[in-house]
Amino acid sequence: MDVLGEIVSRLSHKDYVRCTAVCRSWRQCPPPPRPGARSMRLFMLPENGECRIIDPSRNAVIHVDFPELAGVDVLSSKAGWLLLRRTDLSLFFFRPSTRTCIHLPPTNRVLYPQNCTAAFSAAPTAPDCVAVILNCLLGRTEVLTWRPGDDRWTVRIFAETFVFTRIYELFACGHVFYCQGYDLRVCVFDSRESTLREAEVIRDFTYADCETYLTEFEGELHVVFIGGCCTRVCVHRVDSSLTLKEEVRSLEDRTIYVGRWMADMVRSTEGQVMNKVYFPITLTRSDKYLQHFSMKTEKYYPNRPLNMRKKLRTMWDDRMEHRVWIEADKSMLDLEESMSSSRH
Repeated sequence: MDVLGEIVSRLSHKDYVRCTAVCRSWRQCPPPPRPGARSMRLFMLPENGECRIIDPSRNAVIHVDFPELAGVDVLSSKAGWLLLRRTDLSLFFFRPSTRTCIHLPPTNRVLYPQNCTAAFSAAPTAPDCVAVILNCLLGRTEVLTWRPGDDRWTVRIFAETFVFTRIYELFACGHVFYCQGYDLRVCVFDSRESTLREAEVIRDFTYADCETYLTEFEGELHVVFIGGCCTRVCVHRVDSSLTLKEEVRSLEDRTIYVGRWMADMVRSTEGQVMNKVYFPITLTRSDKYLQHFSMKTEKYYPNRPLNMRKKLRTMWDDRMEHRVWIEADKSMLDLEESMSSSRH
C-alpha cells in the first residue's frame, strides 16, 4: 500500500479513478492530494445547542454540545467559520473546531430578520475579510460593511429598492456579494467599489420552474437548477453579467453542497463524494445518509423524491433546526476523532 500510495500521489484524477477500478484493495487507496481540495461537513443545530456533525464521505454522525449556539440563527458560513445572530440581533463569528468567538460591534440600525441578510468573504482573522449586511427597506436599500479592526459598521444607503427571498440569501464570491431576489433578480454589491447594481440570471424555458442556486468555483460563477420539470440536477456556467453559458455535465473531482444561501462547489478530498450533489436532507432516523444526486448516473440516492423543490422549501421553513455546510479544517478533524474515541 505504501508503494501504491506513492504511485497514486502522482496520478491525475482521471487516472486515479481508473486505478481504483482495478481491484478492491486498490480502491482503498486514498486519492492524491490536490491544491485547494476541501472536506465539508453538515452542521445541524437544534434549539438546545446539541449539534450533529454529518460526514457524507463516511456516512458518520458525531454529536457535540455547543451550548453557546443555543437559539442562534446561522447567517453565513465560510472557511470553517460561522456568522451567527443572537435573539437580541447582535452578530458574532464562531469557529466550531476551536470554539473561537469574535464579537462584532452593534450596527445601531433597525435590522428586522425578515428584511436583512448577511455574509462574509473570508475568515474574520484574514486581512481581506469583509462582512456585509444587506438591509432591504421600503424605498431604499442599506448596505453595512465591517472589516477586521473596525470598531463600527460603515453604512451606505442606496435609493434602489431590492426585495430578496429567504430561500436565496447573500453570499460572497471574492469581494463581490450576490443576493438572489424574486423574479430572478440578483443584487450585486462590490465591496471594493462600494457599488450596488441589479442583474438577472438569463435562462431558457427548460428551467422556468426550478430552484436556482448561485455558486462559485475558483472565482468562476455557476448556477445550479434543481427540481421542477427537471428530473436531474443541471449545472451551468455563467459569466460576470450572469448570462447562462454551457452546461457542466460532469463535476469530475468536484462536489456541490446545496445550502441555505448558495450551493458550495468545492474540490473534494474524498473520492466517495466526487461528482455528486449533496442536499442537507436526511432520510433515516440515524441521520447518516444524506440525500444526494449522482452526476454520473443522473439519479437521486437513496431514492428520488417526488418533488425536490418542495422538499427544500419545506426544510427552509423549518425553524426548529438549522442546517449549514462548513469546511472541515484540521482542528475539526481532530475534534471528530476525539469525539469518536470518547464514545468508543
